[in-house]
Amino acid sequence: MTKVNGRLYSAQPGMVIVAPDFDGDSLEAAGWIKVATGGAGTSAQRPRNPPAGAMFHDQTLARNIVHDGKHWRDPATGALV
Repeated sequence: MTKVNGRLYSAQPGMVIVAPDFDGDSLEAAGWIKVATGGAGTSAQRPRNPPAGAMFHDQTLARNIVHDGKHWRDPATGALV
């Protein structure tokens, strides 16, 4: 369990949690792994005009996706998502 800015964070290995950016930096410094620097949310909440390379954790799909400058893609397969 890690306490950051008065909030407690706990997760099992491989589990994804959503934390505000200002907590994410502190969690990363404490040894947690940041997996989506472009935020997290449902498919409907994806950023509209992100830069190429932006990564987003799509909670509807339960996976990270990456923006190629025009479309959101699965980084493992390159498929549109």
